[in-house]
Amino acid sequence: MKSLTLLATFATASPVYILAKRGEPGDVQTCNEPNWSGNCGWIPLSDHCHINGTPGVQSLGPERNGYCTLYANSNCDGAEVISEMRFPGKENDLPEFGSFKCWKD
Repeated sequence: MKSLTLLATFATASPVYILAKRGEPGDVQTCNEPNWSGNCGWIPLSDHCHINGTPGVQSLGPERNGYCTLYANSNCDGAEVISEMRFPGKENDLPEFGSFKCWKD
């Protein structure tokens, strides 16, 4: 008599975390509610354009020695710059904008 052994493997989907030292020039913190509340995230310096989705960014704070540019459109280009922000950023009353990109000095 032959025996058959079955091995069950379970896989779970886990988020991928990127280890990055916070507080580096060009990094930025965002929250979808005013006063650094709601869902908040930390975005390390990159070449990416960040689209202001729904719900939009209500608090935005670049780190020291870095700055963010807010654009009217959703692709971080064009002549219509809404605002440039430096540390500590703004915790409320952000102007309406379509996208943003951050740099280090």
